[in-house]
Order: sequence, then structure tokens, then C-alpha cells
Amino acid sequence: MAEPNISINGTRLTEGQAMAVRVAIASYLSEMQNPDALGDDRHGRNMAAAYKDRLSEVVNLY
Repeated sequence: MAEPNISINGTRLTEGQAMAVRVAIASYLSEMQNPDALGDDRHGRNMAAAYKDRLSEVVNLY
């Protein structure tokens, strides 16, 4: 799989930088599979679910 094209503030990341971002996103998404990853109260669970949703959206772009 080719690395995604990622730009931050108009600067395009190198292939290595894009790989680092992709791996970080995948790792954090894996952590958010645990509903209690950010706490076992309602707020923590809602935040974990929201992060999981947003990270999944990003992963599905490439």
C-alpha cells in the first residue's frame, strides 16, 4: 500500500512522515476499541467512541 498524501498547513509530508502519521492513527484507533480507554464514566466512553469514529473516517480515506 502506498502511503497517503498528507499536507499540514500547506506542507506536504514525506513518505516517512506520512507513514508515521498513518501508524500513529492506526495505533490510537486500536486503543479506542476499548470503550473504557478514556475512562469508565459516560464522558470517557463518549470521548472514546467519538475518537474511534473520527479515526475510522481518516483511515477510510486511504
